[in-house]
Amino acid sequence: MPEDFTDGVWNMRALAVAPDLHGQGIGAHLVAAIETRLRGEGARIIVIDTSGTADFEGARGVYLARGYVLVARIPDFWADGDDKVTFAKRL
Repeated sequence: MPEDFTDGVWNMRALAVAPDLHGQGIGAHLVAAIETRLRGEGARIIVIDTSGTADFEGARGVYLARGYVLVARIPDFWADGDDKVTFAKRL
């Protein structure tokens, strides 16, 4: 969804792959498809927020492998012990 009051910044709010399908490249394919579509719509930057827990290690790996940069970490954001981890990528 486009971020209010920005020029071409989109926030990827939710992306999920069923646990039994993890490790098959589906998440990376979905991210690539979103990037392609948003480039066509004039997006400049995509921002992604995720959890800092071990359960989301795979998701963070997908974002890093696709060229996203870790830009922020807010401790205990989602809950005690669950940091908000923010990635961004310029398109």
